[in-house]
Amino acid sequence: MAVHVSPERPWSRRRLHGLVLLCFAAQVILVVLFGERRTSALKPGLFATSVHLLSDPWSMEQLAAFTELGDPSAFALPSQEGFSRAGWLTYKLVPDEFADTPEEPKWLQLDAEGLGRNLSAFLATNATPPIRIADESMPELAALQARPSAELEFPQSELRIGGALAQRKLLTPLTVPPWPHTDILTNSVVHLLVDADGAPISTALVWGSGSKEADNFAVAATKRLRFKPARAGESVMSGTATFLWHTLPPRATTNILSPGLTPP
Repeated sequence: MAVHVSPERPWSRRRLHGLVLLCFAAQVILVVLFGERRTSALKPGLFATSVHLLSDPWSMEQLAAFTELGDPSAFALPSQEGFSRAGWLTYKLVPDEFADTPEEPKWLQLDAEGLGRNLSAFLATNATPPIRIADESMPELAALQARPSAELEFPQSELRIGGALAQRKLLTPLTVPPWPHTDILTNSVVHLLVDADGAPISTALVWGSGSKEADNFAVAATKRLRFKPARAGESVMSGTATFLWHTLPPRATTNILSPGLTPP
């Protein structure tokens, strides 16, 4: 359905003239209401004081004696001929007077005979005795006696349990001996799974030390570990067994491995 829109009709001339007259009337009303209003000037007040000039003969003689009165600036500016001359134009400077006269400097006399006296007294009372190294006897040297390696005490290696198993108590503490090798060994890290009874059910070497024999020893020792049984509701728990090896020269030890844990 089409909707027919009629075009807007233009304003008539009469309507436009009426709008202009209405705007003009509004402006006139605003000017009348808010425009500036003239106020009448106040009349000056009457000056009640009057000045009278004395014209008696004595006053005229006194005024005639002042020849400076012909200058209009005699009372407005300071002048040698005006009243300010005796006030501050002819004052005298006050001389500066010092209470104490400066004295000549007095230099201290140098005592030539006392030069070095204090240093000599200090050296005489603070002399250090000489160090006589040659007078001391030589220290006695302990006899060097060879000891068999079986009698020597070597630092032990260390076992550290990590992961969730670190919270469970190890019931079979293991003493890890030092390992003989031609080079310094790193750590052997073995990953293990422990059941609820505390026995390892799976072991795997995840980081080698550089010695196959030491790694095999670490895996075999991990299988023999026993932990405290788990609480109710806990099953398999995982962790790591890290063997920190203390390395010794191969000739320094003969039999340092624990019985039953010899590497294959």
